[in-house]
Amino acid sequence: TRTRTRTRTRGLAIAGGIGLGLTMMCTYGASLLALIPAAVATRTRRFALLGLAAGSALGVLALAYVAGFDYLDGLRLTRTEYYAGVAAERPYSYALVANIAALAVILGPATLVGLTRTRGPIVHLVGAAVVAVTLANLSGLSRLEVERIWLPFALWILPAAAYAGAGAGATMTRRWLLAQMVWALAVQVAVRTGW
Repeated sequence: TRTRTRTRTRGLAIAGGIGLGLTMMCTYGASLLALIPAAVATRTRRFALLGLAAGSALGVLALAYVAGFDYLDGLRLTRTEYYAGVAAERPYSYALVANIAALAVILGPATLVGLTRTRGPIVHLVGAAVVAVTLANLSGLSRLEVERIWLPFALWILPAAAYAGAGAGATMTRRWLLAQMVWALAVQVAVRTGW
């Protein structure tokens, strides 16, 4: 049974790495998602599994390279085109603040409160996603487009909402989660984007 569990865990690490590699081929921002499994592996001291996942992700990029696509060259060219195009019209300093505001709308009130109260092992998971968002924001490559680009990061920050009522009892937790639900419905009804 232990051998079967070990084999399954390794298989999941490899599958996760392949999934990350394929996601990285769809959007350059996904490379920052690697911080999340890295943080979890560091917390659990599962460095061999992290190595398998990283090797699998790099394997996808290597196959793309053999097929004629250079990931790093593509990233460099995308950056050049982005700054020569729409990014030139979007102020960096404004985007730094507006991006975080848009993320706050996505996350909702319970998540924002929960971020200040999150404890235990989940801190590594949520913290890694917050670091990834910070790096994405500082890169300037997603100016004023985060309502869609940052959704993969928001998914890993949302578990903080479970801690919104931490220390205040189950009733307060339910109230925060109700507020989160009302917020999500209000945003869905009131906010219109071009996406």
